[in-house]
This record gives sequence, C-alpha cells and structure tokens, in this order.
Amino acid sequence: MWRFIGALSLLPACSGGQDGPIVLDEAFDRLVVDVDGGHVALSATTDGSAAVSRTVEKGGQKVSLAWDLADGTLWLSAACEKADPAGCDVVHTIDVPAEVAVEVRVGVGAVEGWALAGPVDVGVGEGAVHLTWSSSPDLVAVVGAGDVTVDAVSVGAIDVTVGQGAAELLVPQGTYAVDAWVGEGTVDVSGVLDDPSAAASLAARAGAGVVTVAGY
Repeated sequence: MWRFIGALSLLPACSGGQDGPIVLDEAFDRLVVDVDGGHVALSATTDGSAAVSRTVEKGGQKVSLAWDLADGTLWLSAACEKADPAGCDVVHTIDVPAEVAVEVRVGVGAVEGWALAGPVDVGVGEGAVHLTWSSSPDLVAVVGAGDVTVDAVSVGAIDVTVGQGAAELLVPQGTYAVDAWVGEGTVDVSGVLDDPSAAASLAARAGAGVVTVAGY
C-alpha cells in the first residue's frame, strides 16, 4: 500500500508550470517513473544525494502529476488528459544515487541516463533512449519506434530491442555472449568477440533498422 505524501495536480500544459516541491525525506533504492509524454533525464550522484524537478512544457493538454515515496521506492507519474500524448510534454530532471534500481516508462518522448550503476529497465513507445557511462549489471531498454544508444564502461547483461529504428551498443573490447539480429536492415558487430559461454552478454535486436555492436 502506497503512503501518499506527494501532490496530485492538474496543470494546463498550454501555460507551462511546475508542480509543488518533491521532498525526499527518506532514503530509497528504487525509482519508478511513468510518463505519457515528455523527457526524463537521469544522472547518478556519487555522494548519495537525490533531487527531482519537473516542468510542464507548453502544449495543448492538461497533465496530472503525482509522486510518492514509501517502502524504499520513489514513484513519479505524469498522465496526459487525452490518450494521444501530442501536446503533453513533461520534463523530469532526476539525480539519484548511482546504485538505485531505475524503471522508466515513457509513451512518447525520450529517456537519458548518465553513469547509472544499478539495474535499469527503460521502455519508450516512440522516441529515444540514450544511456552513457553505464555500469549497470542488468540493463534492459525497449523502444517501439525510434533509437537506443547504450555507451557502457562495464557490462553485466545488456538487452536492447527496437521495433523500428536503430540499436547501438558501445562497450569495452572483450568477449561477450553476443546476440545481434535485425529482421530487415543491417547488423554491424566489431571490436568484440562472441562466446556463448561468456559471463557478460550483449543483445541488440531490431525488427527493422540498424543494429550496431562496437568495442572500443
């Protein structure tokens, strides 16, 4: 059961605005973000600090904003008034301790992450996912239409799927269990060795588009 301590507001996106302050008065080890339309920018902190800001950009819809912090989970949501998220754009800027487990869902928009070191599970219906300086031991990213780029400094398991678009993995040179596949398009694997028994795994798949796996 959620202990609701946040604010639920209905803001007219056409005028822009910010909801009330999000007070992080207890530690958390899991972050869940659920956004119909907009941009989520995540940055890892090295001192264990956390902060959240979010802004409703100009558009044509009202947006319901809510948040909660309970049982070690910080939950944020932004729901559009209409089923079509056009004109519904909420920007979340979130700083979290590096090891926090992150789950993000965005209907239309983008997710960016920097230096995340905990488990990461990201899904975008239409748009983009860009994760840089990742050391996540378990990273999953799914985009229906758009692109995914993961630039990792260390790898446990990376699993990226794109319905239509581009999937790109940039990883340290080495040996991995590699699964690179495209239904219609091109696949380019370079700078890594494939060994199905390797401890670290790389999976990059696209129904149609371009798949790139490159070791640096």
